[in-house]
Amino acid sequence: MLQNAHAVSIHVHLSDETRGLVGPREFALLRPGVILINTSRGAICDEDALLRALETNHLAGYGTDVLEGEPAIQNSRIWQYAQTHDNCLITPTSAASAPTP
Repeated sequence: MLQNAHAVSIHVHLSDETRGLVGPREFALLRPGVILINTSRGAICDEDALLRALETNHLAGYGTDVLEGEPAIQNSRIWQYAQTHDNCLITPTSAASAPTP
């Protein structure tokens, strides 16, 4: 399935079995240009593999409302990457946390 997907959306609970569920092997299976959405938990995606996929543009984009180490996200490498790159979008988990225009 991963080889044919244009977009992948992850919706699983975090457990010992799902920690790092999307890692180097799964990123290698994804076709170039895929969009990945993670609304589960930050630790579902292997952060090193995710960053490599973003930095090499293997992923067209990554969208998430969860980061490993929450609520202290300022030290997250994904958070830091998103500050200077357009292919990574981080949104608040709760709409109530979103800034009002």
